[in-house]
Amino acid sequence: MVAFGGSLSILLLLLALGRRHRYAPGIMALMGISLAALLDAVLRFTLATSSENAVALIGWLSGSTYRVSESEALLLSAGILVTAALALACQRALTLISIGEGIAAGRGLDLARTRILLLTLVSLICALVTSVMGPVAFVGLLAPHMATLLGARKALPQLLLAAFIGLLLMLLSDWLGRVVVYPMQIPAGLVASIVGGSYFVWLLARRRLA
Repeated sequence: MVAFGGSLSILLLLLALGRRHRYAPGIMALMGISLAALLDAVLRFTLATSSENAVALIGWLSGSTYRVSESEALLLSAGILVTAALALACQRALTLISIGEGIAAGRGLDLARTRILLLTLVSLICALVTSVMGPVAFVGLLAPHMATLLGARKALPQLLLAAFIGLLLMLLSDWLGRVVVYPMQIPAGLVASIVGGSYFVWLLARRRLA
């Protein structure tokens, strides 16, 4: 509930600040970076207090699956299936927005309302994942870019391929962190950042050389 409350609060703040600029992607990204920096400072202050929950908080921040129960995993799966269906239902809007604002408006798409709905959906998905296993933002950033590099240009194949890449990346990261380095345990979020980041750099380098 705290994760949902925090996500909703940040979303409302972003919507209030971005309304004047009609929720332009560049402005929203800048405001998101600013809010992330502010919240990161608050988080570091909390860790500096050396409270009894500091160790658990550090583990949660690493994107760990260690403490996820079976019931939590099932609830997360159900929530992701519902939100994934909603995302697929928005493929027309995503395609029009990616082509250009003029074309989207000419096809009758209400840009401001559509962006609010998409931001709300993204916030809901982030809150679902974060509440269960902590922040794994790097996977959400990496998977769509990898899907684009692999040739998925339209909204529908990009959504499906990005979801599949994210699924494989998290499964591989969890397996590496639990099995390969046993008896050591490395959180899946950290392994995903290392593995995914290395592969992403390799893709960029290969395209550059080509």
